[in-house]
Amino acid sequence: MIKKLDVRTWGTRKIYYDPLKKVGGKGELVEVFSVPDTNEGVAMDAQGRFYVSNAKQNRWTRTEHGIFEVERMLWEMMLGYRIELPSIEALREEAQKLNIEFETLDIGDPDVQDRVREQIIAIAEPLAHVRSEPKKAARKQIVVCLLFRDKLGRLNIGVFRARTIAALNRLFDRIKEIKGIQRHIFMRLAGVQTIARCVTFVLNTAEENLGSAIRVLENGQREEAKDLLIMAGKDVRQLTVGPLLQTQALIIQPLREALKAMQGGNDAEATEKMRFALHALRLKRQRVRLEALLLQFVALRKKSEPTECLQPWFARITTMLMHVEGEENTSRTELLSSALKLWELRTTLKELDEVQKQLKKVAHAL
Repeated sequence: MIKKLDVRTWGTRKIYYDPLKKVGGKGELVEVFSVPDTNEGVAMDAQGRFYVSNAKQNRWTRTEHGIFEVERMLWEMMLGYRIELPSIEALREEAQKLNIEFETLDIGDPDVQDRVREQIIAIAEPLAHVRSEPKKAARKQIVVCLLFRDKLGRLNIGVFRARTIAALNRLFDRIKEIKGIQRHIFMRLAGVQTIARCVTFVLNTAEENLGSAIRVLENGQREEAKDLLIMAGKDVRQLTVGPLLQTQALIIQPLREALKAMQGGNDAEATEKMRFALHALRLKRQRVRLEALLLQFVALRKKSEPTECLQPWFARITTMLMHVEGEENTSRTELLSSALKLWELRTTLKELDEVQKQLKKVAHAL
């Protein structure tokens, strides 16, 4: 067994999960397994649901959709912070210009004051609705300068410049904070990706062994087919994390029945049971492929001009979706409806949130 997928080797702990995310609320106490190499920032419960903590590990987000959803969440977080850094650098550059521009206030020209006021507003506005404490502190320092007076009512250039420097320092604090958060996310992402790649490998191996077992049995080589079937069963038992954990029992049972049928000399029944299990494995492999394409989508849509870079991606995803086969308990009409919705959106690419929503809908149905 691949050690990384042996949940018995993962550390256990208890966390407080509050679905309402109330400030100061503890929520329910949940026993979880800590995903290896994530610094206890990612965990999984016995039902295969995953939990991802914030940087301080005092608040947890839960996902019902497994390891690939966690990987995508962490990627989105990483990309979000990567986009934020240049915006902070731009604000710091404007604050440095403002610091120099304050010298011109001595002239007493109303036009000069209006120009400086516009510069202050240009820095303060992007910081209006932020949650980051360093950003809030930076805005507070900058906004006070709009009065053009110190506490004693004087035009005190030195005070204005000191406040601007204080704002610069707070923005730099945010940059350091982001880089620290990125290190945490990167560590978690690396641990999660290791598990996701192991799951993908095991799933592919299981499908290959089971497909070979069917072909070998059809050629009359029953003993070799048994060996391959047993190997496929061992592979399936390694699917210990969501969203594959829920599939394990569905696949294991027909494999057991197939082995029993082979031992009883009923090759036709064994083949039927193995084909059922193989179909289930192929559906899960389709989901893994779709999850990989969703991950590409997350990265591509962050680019400044997503239309061009997404066109080749759309060609791949729509081709795949048109050939998706639903499980018996999954509405094929619903899957095709989602695929057609994506096809309708392919030319404009304006409704990117809707595209992502439709893709997740298809992935979670598999």
